Amino acid sequence: MFDFLQISLQVSSVVIVAAVVNPWIFILAVPLFCAYFMVRRYYVQTSRSVKRLEGTTRSPVFSYLSATLQGLPGHAHGAEAHGRV
Repeated sequence: MFDFLQISLQVSSVVIVAAVVNPWIFILAVPLFCAYFMVRRYYVQTSRSVKRLEGTTRSPVFSYLSATLQGLPGHAHGAEAHGRV
């Protein structure tokens, strides 16, 4: 949230300085601000979903499953003993 506030203030100050020099800049700035807030809202929703999925994949069940799959032998049972590797 702090990053958003800092970037918003920087962008706002640049637009204000540009508008003092050329007032026509507001014609372009208003739709850009609207687009910026829409993208931010989409990003927050997506970020929240990704964090939820990451938490799910780090749950103990998935870690046990991963450990089990990593511990399984790569060859058929008994094939090494019979020399068929």
